[in-house]
Amino acid sequence: MSNTRISGHKSVIGLEEGWKVLEEEGIEKLKRFLRDDISCKTRDIFKHAEYSTIYTKCYDMCTQRTPYNWSEQLYTRHGLAIEAYLQKVSVPCRPGTTERQYYYPLPSICERVKFSFCGRERQGMK
Repeated sequence: MSNTRISGHKSVIGLEEGWKVLEEEGIEKLKRFLRDDISCKTRDIFKHAEYSTIYTKCYDMCTQRTPYNWSEQLYTRHGLAIEAYLQKVSVPCRPGTTERQYYYPLPSICERVKFSFCGRERQGMK
């Protein structure tokens, strides 16, 4: 669905169109940061304008009138994206566990986070 106007109000944002923006500009950028840049000195993953764009897109999609209110679908897709990411970067906590059982983060992720925070404290950053 492309953006269409409803009685002089804001354009309607289609689910696939809006999700593509949220996924590419938000979720994928966050995953890249967690994978590659977590030990960098910046705490700002998103610039103010980027965050505002993502927030506004999500807000607009969740406050559109029925049948274009995508709150439930966005909630579900967001949850699935997080679950998929965590399953990809996690390992079962004991041999023989299934994907629906407990997971714990890979030690390398924990070490990168720990190193990142320790480095900030040494530099006087909080």
